[in-house]
Amino acid sequence: MNIRKLISKNKDIEKIINNSGWLLFDKLCRLGIGLIVSAWVARYLGPHEYGKLAFALAYLAFFSGSLYSWFR
Repeated sequence: MNIRKLISKNKDIEKIINNSGWLLFDKLCRLGIGLIVSAWVARYLGPHEYGKLAFALAYLAFFSGSLYSWFR
């Protein structure tokens, strides 16, 4: 049996596949835009300043995770 016919018979499965496609598209767009922005910021700041920014972000990420688990 053709998969397209099987999917079109069940509207719930059709909605799930359609919504999953939009979520995947959104995730890929966010990843692509994030990559472009981070490359632009790295070029704009230069190696030394970007290293400071990366260190600060890593520091915040580490301690925010620790604080989250501590106050849980």
